Amino acid sequence: MNPPQAREPSTPYPLGHTGHELARLARQARLIDPITRRCLAAAGVGQGMRVLDLGSGVGDTAFPLAERVGDCGEVIGGVRRGSGHRQLVRAHAS
Repeated sequence: MNPPQAREPSTPYPLGHTGHELARLARQARLIDPITRRCLAAAGVGQGMRVLDLGSGVGDTAFPLAERVGDCGEVIGGVRRGSGHRQLVRAHAS
């Protein structure tokens, strides 16, 4: 069995992946962070859980998820290849 291969979406993200757009998404994530955290709590995400973050982007939801699941839990997500996403995730994590 062959491992799954990353592939580009058939429909590109309409707002693009420019530095300007990534900065806009970061501002948006900061603005709605309290709402995101309340949603995660209401969903029952807690210590030791294993959660999947689809459409992880640069980790704006994955990092609060990781705080909730703690060291005994796990957050699984994917980072889009290219477009500077990986560098932003690393910067966000540090």
